[in-house]
Amino acid sequence: MELDFILVLIGVKSIIVALISGKAEVRYDAAYILPHQIALKISDLGFEATVLEEGAGEGVIELNVSTMISVSTVLV
Repeated sequence: MELDFILVLIGVKSIIVALISGKAEVRYDAAYILPHQIALKISDLGFEATVLEEGAGEGVIELNVSTMISVSTVLV
């Protein structure tokens, strides 16, 4: 899946995506990347992504990830 691309970002340790529920859990190192930056990178791939919940200093966020905005977004 395209979201696997997000793992190449420095600071992202893992990502689990549940397509049916439209949610993703991302484990990250806050010394390198912040939750809003992760959501922005997912949005850059053509998905709508918003931060739902941040683990208090744990380096874990839950994101709402909707379907692709448009196929042309990914092809650009």
